Amino acid sequence: MSEVFTKSMARNIYYGGSVFFFLLFLALTFDTTNALPERDHRENITPQVAQGKVVWEENNCIGCHTLLGEG
Repeated sequence: MSEVFTKSMARNIYYGGSVFFFLLFLALTFDTTNALPERDHRENITPQVAQGKVVWEENNCIGCHTLLGEG
């Protein structure tokens, strides 16, 4: 490897790294969207649960009550 680090080399490293991490982001996004249906138990969501979420969002309950019980 040469001892001179040129602008061209720096640009190639920047673009190569950007492409690599963009592709990694896409792969992880695809993997997550495929894994969610098995992990979020959508079949257990009842109308009461959906209504509870609506009430939680409309009343801004997260402002005082956190999901971990602190607040």
